[in-house]
Amino acid sequence: MYHFNTARFALLTLLLRSALVSTAAIPHSATSIRNVWEFPNETWVENIAARLNGQLLVTFISSPVVYQVDPFGAKTPALVHKFPESLAALGIAEIQHDIFAVISGNWSDKTFSSTTGSFSVWKVDVRSFESGVDGRIISPATVTKISDFPEGVFLNGLTLLDKNMGTILIADSGAGVVLKVNTNSGGHEVIIDDPLMKPKPGVFPVLGVNGIHIHDGFLYFTNTFENTFNKVQIHPDGAAIGPAVTVSHDGPGDDFAIDAAGNAYVTQGAQNTVVEITAEGAEFTIVGNLNSTVVAGSTAAQFGRTLLDRNVLYVTTNGGIAGPVDGYIIDGGKVVAIDLGV
Repeated sequence: MYHFNTARFALLTLLLRSALVSTAAIPHSATSIRNVWEFPNETWVENIAARLNGQLLVTFISSPVVYQVDPFGAKTPALVHKFPESLAALGIAEIQHDIFAVISGNWSDKTFSSTTGSFSVWKVDVRSFESGVDGRIISPATVTKISDFPEGVFLNGLTLLDKNMGTILIADSGAGVVLKVNTNSGGHEVIIDDPLMKPKPGVFPVLGVNGIHIHDGFLYFTNTFENTFNKVQIHPDGAAIGPAVTVSHDGPGDDFAIDAAGNAYVTQGAQNTVVEITAEGAEFTIVGNLNSTVVAGSTAAQFGRTLLDRNVLYVTTNGGIAGPVDGYIIDGGKVVAIDLGV
C-alpha cells in the first residue's frame, strides 16, 4: 500500500513552482547586434516606425526631419520630409497602410526645453515615395497637416488607437497627460490625466509620460524621471478604466516596443541600454551598459515587419548627446539591429 508523503509532495510542489517562475522570467538574448546606419555626430535620432515593405522611418530631434533607412543595406538613407518652422520631429506611428502620423515642434537638444504652442501633427504618406540607391529622391512623399496644438507643452510619444476611426493617442510629456487626436478632422482632447503620468516635481528637463503603446486593451507608458513603466486599462475610445498602475520601476525609460507575448523592450537613454520587462514585471538588460556605446542614448525601439526581420528589434539612439558615455564620448545617432532569435 502506498503511503502519501506530505513532505515529499510539498517539496515537489515548490520545485515545480520554481521551475514555472524561472521559465516565465527567462529573458530574450541578443544573438547578434549590428549598426544599420550611423548618422553624423550631434544627430539625435528620436523615434522609429517600420513600413510593411521593411523600410524604416526615423525622426530626428536635432533637425525637424523624417528619413527612410534601409535595414537590408541596399540603399543610402533618404530624406522623406523636413517640417517647416520646427526644431524637431518626434513621435511617429502608422495610421493607414504607408500613411504615418508624425509630431513636429520646438524641443531643443541644446536647452532641453520646449516651446508651448509650437507643436503640430502631420500625415506623411509614403505610398508613392521612392528613392535611389544613393538616397536621391525619385518620387516625394505627400505631407499634410492634421492639426496645430496651441495648448501643447511638449508633444512626444505617439501610438495608433483606432485605425478605422483614424484616431491616435499622443503623450504630452510636459503637461503629463495623453491626448486623443482624430487624424481626419484634426479634433483633439485630453483623454487620460493620471498622477503616474505627471513630470517629477523639481526635475529638469520637464518630462513626464513619454513613450506610449497599446497592447491587449491596456495603454503602457514610461515616466522617465519617475523611473517607472506603467499601464492603464482603456476603453476602445481611449478613455481610462480606473487608475494607472506601475508594472516596473525599470529606470529612466524612453520609448519602447511590445511583442506578441506582452514583453516590453524599453530604451533607457541615460543608461545606454535596452531593458526587457516581461509580462510578469521581471526586468533584464538585453544590450548595453552605462559605459557602452553600442546603444548610447537609446531612444526608441521597433520590431521588423518582414519574414527576414520579424525577430529583429531596431533601436534608435542619440549617440549620448543627453549624457556622453564616460562623460565625454558622443557618437552619431544610429539605427541598431538587435536579433533576438525568437
